[in-house]
Amino acid sequence: MKPPNLSIATKLYLIFALLATVTVALASITVGNARRHAALTEEFRSAFTGAMNVELVNGLIYAVVMESRGIYMSSDIPTAKAYGDGLLVFNERIGEVVKEWQRTVGLEDEGLFKAFSQRIAQFQEFRRELVRRGVEIGPAAGRVGRQRRQ
Repeated sequence: MKPPNLSIATKLYLIFALLATVTVALASITVGNARRHAALTEEFRSAFTGAMNVELVNGLIYAVVMESRGIYMSSDIPTAKAYGDGLLVFNERIGEVVKEWQRTVGLEDEGLFKAFSQRIAQFQEFRRELVRRGVEIGPAAGRVGRQRRQ
């Protein structure tokens, strides 16, 4: 068997066609990889944002708990009010962070985030009630509310 005797022009056209085919194949692989990279980058950004928000909410909850201790350890209403004002500021900030975070939550995490935000809302409501009781009734009323919670 003898390969066909092709002209130089035909051989060049075959080489160019082969190079064009390889170029198109490599370009399509590159586009696919770029899309995958963009998806992974977005997933990483979402996870990173979630982790940052968890730490922020955790710190704010710690601040709220410390202010709560100030309320129910106070000896009089003016002292309790000072702690209550700080608690309400931190408590409101938690709500702002959760609202901001909700905009970045993916569809796959929506159910978990809804349960989380409901628990946060309960936490905030309990702390608002603690401030109300500690300032309107007295710090001892805040201690009673704390004991029932435990």
